[in-house]
Amino acid sequence: MRKIMETNFDNFFSEFDEANYEQWKSEAEAALKGAPFDKLMFTDTYEGIKLKPIYNKEDRASTSFLANLPGFYPFSRGANPAGFKKSSWEISQNIPYADCENVNKALKNDLANGQNSIRLNFDKAIAMYEDFNEDDIWGYANMISDLGDMEKALHGIDLKLYPIHIDAGLASLPAFALLVAYLKSKSEDSSQVKASIVCDPLKELCIEGTLPVALERLYDEMAVITKKAVAEFPQIKTISVATNHIHDEGGSAVHELAYMASVLTEYCNQMQAREIDINNLAEKFIVGLSVGTNYFMELAKLRAARIISAKIFNEFGAAPENCKITIHATTSERDIAALDPHVNILRGTSQAFSAIMGLCDILTVTPFDNVYGAPTDFSRRIARNTQNVLLHESHLTDSIDPAAGSYYIECLTEELATIAWDEFQKIESSGGIFESLKSNQLIESVRKTFKSRYDNLAIRKDVIIGTNKYPILIQKDIDSVLCDQEVIEKYVNDYDNKLVSRNIELIDQNLDEFENLLEVNSVQAIDLAVKAFENGAVMAEVFNSLVHNIGFDCQIEHFELNRSSAPFEEIREKAILYKYENGTLPKLPLICIGKLKEFKPRADFSNDFFKVGGFDCDIYSGFEDVENIDLTSIPQSKAYVFCSNDDLYAQFIPTFAKMMKENNPNSILILAGYPKDKIEEFKNAGIDDFIHIKSNIIDSLNMLHSKFKKHDHKGAL
Repeated sequence: MRKIMETNFDNFFSEFDEANYEQWKSEAEAALKGAPFDKLMFTDTYEGIKLKPIYNKEDRASTSFLANLPGFYPFSRGANPAGFKKSSWEISQNIPYADCENVNKALKNDLANGQNSIRLNFDKAIAMYEDFNEDDIWGYANMISDLGDMEKALHGIDLKLYPIHIDAGLASLPAFALLVAYLKSKSEDSSQVKASIVCDPLKELCIEGTLPVALERLYDEMAVITKKAVAEFPQIKTISVATNHIHDEGGSAVHELAYMASVLTEYCNQMQAREIDINNLAEKFIVGLSVGTNYFMELAKLRAARIISAKIFNEFGAAPENCKITIHATTSERDIAALDPHVNILRGTSQAFSAIMGLCDILTVTPFDNVYGAPTDFSRRIARNTQNVLLHESHLTDSIDPAAGSYYIECLTEELATIAWDEFQKIESSGGIFESLKSNQLIESVRKTFKSRYDNLAIRKDVIIGTNKYPILIQKDIDSVLCDQEVIEKYVNDYDNKLVSRNIELIDQNLDEFENLLEVNSVQAIDLAVKAFENGAVMAEVFNSLVHNIGFDCQIEHFELNRSSAPFEEIREKAILYKYENGTLPKLPLICIGKLKEFKPRADFSNDFFKVGGFDCDIYSGFEDVENIDLTSIPQSKAYVFCSNDDLYAQFIPTFAKMMKENNPNSILILAGYPKDKIEEFKNAGIDDFIHIKSNIIDSLNMLHSKFKKHDHKGAL
């Protein structure tokens, strides 16, 4: 029998000298040739973390969760002991079409081609207001109000095969009852249906700035549907802690995690006060996290979210095995760009990869054309197949925890969780999340981080490919699906007609009984709401039967989406409008002094710099003799850019700039570079501005556009 050779891994690298950090640092310093090591090799993040240039096992030794296994407390390595080997994450794409038949058609197609989870977003006007009209309907959410609409949207789809997630905003209780009524109509075994219809009133407060009813009543409703789910619907989740709006406003991972922790604490307190066992609570939560472009930070954020939430549930008294949450990751809307939009596919892929490596449970990839309207069939397919390729062709499911063992990721997770926990404690010590929102402390802190992001984008320390770096001047038109006003008008007419063809007395009786039971917070109220739907009630009628007799008298500054690329899109819009009015993009001559090798570096820099603003840059060269400068080859323009090296600038600019100003006194002269010892001399010669790697490109481009022509129009993109 052949003897199997054994490898002694202890001696595997014995022929090599063991390296240590100090040796590496010495070699790195030598390579830097005197440049400051600490300044160049360490990276500051928006989270307040200083990233080291290299991590080793000594760094990891201090982490508190090293001995943890996948599927065990505190779940930093995921909630499932088998990772994705037994079952993958849910591929859960939005279908943001208004018409239910279009939703059904798209769902059937997508479920047949790799999607394995259903996501519906109810139009909030239809869900909450009985007297809505076509102007109230958004057009990019599902127009679902009753059992008939649910049947249209889900016709021919077996809910035993696919989890279904419904976002109805503050109308979560009516949506819960509507789903139960739909399941009954299909004789579905509710215990086999995996779903979520989640309450998240603090998210609604953050987005809207106020609420139509007191938080206490909304917490009562949250408790009612959670108790009902615990008793009868074991696989339906009812509470959400979504942090997407913190991310969208410009917050850091620390902001998102601290907000998550504080909201989680608030909801647990409120549910315990309403007699819900903490051991039944974690399984009813979904934590929603946006995933941005900082790959390792976002991966660590998902891991840290599990650690923090598990610790909170455990502090409330939950057994360790009952402290795991479900994470729904969504690729960032903040990072979607309108310019060169196909680059969004690359961003989405990187973000999805990060979420999967962070072991998310549910993943939604934002379509690349999201900023233009509802997704087309093509963009839906690309978003869906981004996940399918990562699932089936990238071997991400081969390892239970593919990020385990990385010194960097584990140290980053530990540091991020620690800083976020400290920030969470600050929120709690100031009175909790509601007080932090009411005093605007949280949003002001988030906006400081957004300002830092804006500043770094303006000097291009942070890069958006295709937007503030390597732009394409002429991009192809993007197909989009805009809301169909005729479809909306037809829905409103049909809605009004069906309201008059029902047994309104029976519905009113159901709703009166529903209201009476809900007033004492009885879970049996759900059964009456289900009966009302079975008899023809609509969402808004059930919503307006909720006990909303206590007003909400607080107004906060609301969170909004601050897309990183927006300032650059506004600048490019000016160029598009210029072209619309003048026939061409604004022309910006680059006056190149000397030979090719002398002017090319700064000419390339200038071309890229000004293309960000939509300027069409042409090179004008041949200026090699300061005594024979011929201006006739240079076209008339409102601005010019000089490109060369500092030595040639010293020879040419005092004469050249003066000649240009005399020839065209109103023109703007810009110099590529910043020769410190010559600034005043060159200004005196006629140079108006300097561009360099630390220039604020937003200010520079806006100033230049103002010289070409002022526009008050909007909407070119």
